[in-house]
Amino acid sequence: MAFLNFLKPKRKNSDPAARETPIKNITDQETDIYTVKHDHHWWVRKEAALKITDQNILADVAKHDMEHSVRAVAISKITDKNILAEVAKNDKNWQLRKAAIEKLTDQNILVDIAKNEDKGLVRRVAISKITDQNILADVAKNDKDEIVRGCATRHLIDPKTLAEIAATNEFYKVRKAALEKLTDQEIIADVILEREKLRKKTLEEFGDNSLEWRRFEYDDMNLSDMELSALEEKLRVEVIWKSVNAVNFESMRTEFEIRDILIKKIGEELNERGGLKLMISVYDKIGGDRMLDMTWDQIGAWLG
Repeated sequence: MAFLNFLKPKRKNSDPAARETPIKNITDQETDIYTVKHDHHWWVRKEAALKITDQNILADVAKHDMEHSVRAVAISKITDKNILAEVAKNDKNWQLRKAAIEKLTDQNILVDIAKNEDKGLVRRVAISKITDQNILADVAKNDKDEIVRGCATRHLIDPKTLAEIAATNEFYKVRKAALEKLTDQEIIADVILEREKLRKKTLEEFGDNSLEWRRFEYDDMNLSDMELSALEEKLRVEVIWKSVNAVNFESMRTEFEIRDILIKKIGEELNERGGLKLMISVYDKIGGDRMLDMTWDQIGAWLG
């Protein structure tokens, strides 16, 4: 076989390493196109894709190559917005969808992605490029992901819309993002007043032993002045409760969601005070578990 390889052109050598080296030095488009279409080894196809300039070939690679690293190279070289939009909407790899969106500017396409993309991390990229204030307001009020809502809120400019979000949005991080953008002291005072009205209404309607009231209390709880030991104890109580009641998750789903509000807030407060190092320290100290891993996912550098 080695003797037969000696007689073959390097691009047809059975050893992929032998094919990869000459591909790096080839500038002939026909050879690169043949390689990217037919070679069985992704790293050889990737080297060939780096040399290709034909947009139609790159589009074919971006849509059909089985290896995401090869598709990534093609996407980085594509300029056609329709091809990029197709990749952004359909690629099975969310990181490649994100890469395609980063190259898009068409507002209609970006809005479509913001409304229909399943993964929040990808929706955030589209939202960060949208300029329509009505679309951004809708996302800030209605998206299922609080981080996506926060991203949209930070791109809003209308004080009235920001005030409404700051007073009524169900996610405290979104309310905080809106409040931080307000500068008019009268509007800020109105937001505080509206929030207090909601507090009284919730208490009167549901009572202080209700899940609705606990959600409100957890959501509005200020942790910035709390001692670290107190934060640790609150976190320990919530983690133990979730562990003890894990077998009843389906019937107690709402209460789990409410307790996660406080667990997330504690994680965010720890991240602000000491970053990942402090989060890990507290996690180890209280005996964190897989549920806590998942609840803290994407807080700072924490990956669940």
